[in-house]
Amino acid sequence: ICIDEFGHRNLQADIIVNPMIDSYYWNYGESDARLFCGAQYLFLAKDTNRFHKMKKIIKEDIGNILISMGGVDPQNYTIFLIREIPICFPDAEINIVLGGGNKKRGDIYRKAEGSARIRIYENISNMPEMIYHADLIICAGGNTLHEAACVGTPAIVLPSMPHEVRTARCFADGGFGCVINVENNLRDKLWEACENMRDYSVRRRMSDKGKGLSDGLGLKHVMDIIKTI
Repeated sequence: ICIDEFGHRNLQADIIVNPMIDSYYWNYGESDARLFCGAQYLFLAKDTNRFHKMKKIIKEDIGNILISMGGVDPQNYTIFLIREIPICFPDAEINIVLGGGNKKRGDIYRKAEGSARIRIYENISNMPEMIYHADLIICAGGNTLHEAACVGTPAIVLPSMPHEVRTARCFADGGFGCVINVENNLRDKLWEACENMRDYSVRRRMSDKGKGLSDGLGLKHVMDIIKTI
């Protein structure tokens, strides 16, 4: 059994599990392996399914915003968001989760210093809970996006890598997430996305669509495959 993400290679396996949502990565040429592909096979945090099963409350106003740009944040979007989001949502509390590989953490803490509305977290064990309680999440196109969809928290997505662009667009095609083209006019596009997210009906539809795309039981689904051998 091989668990692979990017495809387009010759893998000598009886079973290949590919947890990418984008079918572009499911290509294994003439492989005879049994293929199990899709976001339902992605391993997410342990409690994600518990919050998936809970009713997601969508509030009229956005009062709690979560920012999580992945383990590394190679484009340093977090500092950009610390500057812009408090202006976009002047009354909201802003929680920032930093990944272990973020090399700008010192700059981020200094940028947030003095703001009573910004809290920074590291090494957390309750990410699904934080996502569930947020009214809006701003994230990259990795596991956190999958968790947000599963829990039903509306998302603005700033992809950091090419494969994250494809992932984010697939989620958007399924009705979840507002994907920002980060190549130019990033500030204007972020503000436009934020204005769009103020609409309760937009967030309500997005939440419902997201929960239909992911159930958070990737490990169980893979174990079920293994039991068939």
